[in-house]
Amino acid sequence: MNQPLKNANAVRWHTKGLASLEAGHYNDAIKAFNKAIGIDLQYGDAYYYRGFTYSIIDKNEQVINDMSKVIEITSDFPDAYYWRGVAYNELNNYQQAINDLSKSIELGPAKALHDWPYIGRGIACHRLGNYQQAIDDYDKAIAMYPEHMNSYYNRAQAYYDLGNYQQAIDDYSKAIAFNPTDSAIYESRGLAYYVLGSYQKAINDYSKFIELVPGLPSGYFWRGVAYNALSNYQQAINDFSKVIELEPEGSLHNSSYIDRGIAYSELGNYQQAINDYDKAIALNPKTTRCYINRGWAYAQLDNYNQAISDYSKAIRLEPKNAEIYMKRGGVYEQSRSGNTGQ
Repeated sequence: MNQPLKNANAVRWHTKGLASLEAGHYNDAIKAFNKAIGIDLQYGDAYYYRGFTYSIIDKNEQVINDMSKVIEITSDFPDAYYWRGVAYNELNNYQQAINDLSKSIELGPAKALHDWPYIGRGIACHRLGNYQQAIDDYDKAIAMYPEHMNSYYNRAQAYYDLGNYQQAIDDYSKAIAFNPTDSAIYESRGLAYYVLGSYQKAINDYSKFIELVPGLPSGYFWRGVAYNALSNYQQAINDFSKVIELEPEGSLHNSSYIDRGIAYSELGNYQQAINDYDKAIALNPKTTRCYINRGWAYAQLDNYNQAISDYSKAIRLEPKNAEIYMKRGGVYEQSRSGNTGQ
């Protein structure tokens, strides 16, 4: 940024701020930049580096204020638009982020920024649901800097949300080649494999995710779901049990009781399945499929009254769901004939 000669004291404080920033002493850096700005209210570099420091410590409103001041002083500085755009992204102001990142690109991003303005704009477009526009930006970022893992990962996420699962898998695989220890990529690719019905590949990815972050429940949950899909019910039960152990409450905790109940039912352990559905219903009494699944399990144990009661509860939650009426009708038939069956 080209600026006229500055007051010597302001420059001294600015230099001290840069040294503190380089050393990772962010609060000291901000204090020094404050001093420089207090001496010279038009010190664009001091505003810029203070804003940059704020971005490191996630004080995004302050980033926007400082970068706006930089733009007021020097309107053709692409880096200021970039960092303000990033801050707007962090604050979920995606259209404003797009405007700033587009301006950064228009001015010609500084060499130090490389592909980042395209990545940032792609993220904003993605979050607004403009997946193809996001992909176009990631394409440009990759053309500029093909060694950047983030571009492949972000483009994969956009392909996934467009329903282009194989393209998503291809990009996840490229991202893994650059960073084979990033657990999030394995989890995301595993989900894409699952959606495509490649359950064993999904299990392999979830197993790698678990190897990298064994304390997170999501890997066990999704691996359990994939095991259920492959009819490996005991392995599914083991994984859902691990989720329940790791996550004492929350959505995965509840879902694990439901899906473990399904696995128990498939193994013929209907009472254990009912016990799990009981727990899931206690956690969320408005989950229709819990009543449907528990009703079916009760029917297998010839407990027709309980089965009918559960199907009736499911109907009250979803009165337009014809399948539940058919299931309840089937139980009425079983109760009259004394026969059991799925």
